[in-house]
Amino acid sequence: MKLALWALLVLAVLVLGYLGVGLVVAARLSAPSHQPQELTPTDVGLYYREVHIQSTDGLELAGWWVPGEDPSRAVVLVPGIGGDKSDRHVIKSASVYAMRTEVAVRVG
Repeated sequence: MKLALWALLVLAVLVLGYLGVGLVVAARLSAPSHQPQELTPTDVGLYYREVHIQSTDGLELAGWWVPGEDPSRAVVLVPGIGGDKSDRHVIKSASVYAMRTEVAVRVG
C-alpha cells in the first residue's frame, strides 16, 4: 500500500513537471519579442512606409512596404521565431530583393 502511494506521488510529480516544462516552452516560443527597433530600410538606401494589416483572427500585424517598379510582383520577408523586422539580415535581404529584382518587398 505504501509503495503504491509513493508510485502515485512520483507519477503525479512527473506529470506536473512535464506539463510545467511544456507550458514554459510554449510561452517562450509564442510570446512576441518587444525589442527596440534598430534598423530601417532607409539605412540601406530604400524608401519605405509603415503598413498595418489585420489577420483573420483580429491580430494587427505591423510591417514595412518597400515599393518596387513592377506593382504586379511582391516579396514577403518574415524574420521567423524570435526575429524582428529590423534584424540586420532581414534589412539586407530586403535591399537585395528590391535592387536586383525590381519587385515590391513587404517586411514584417
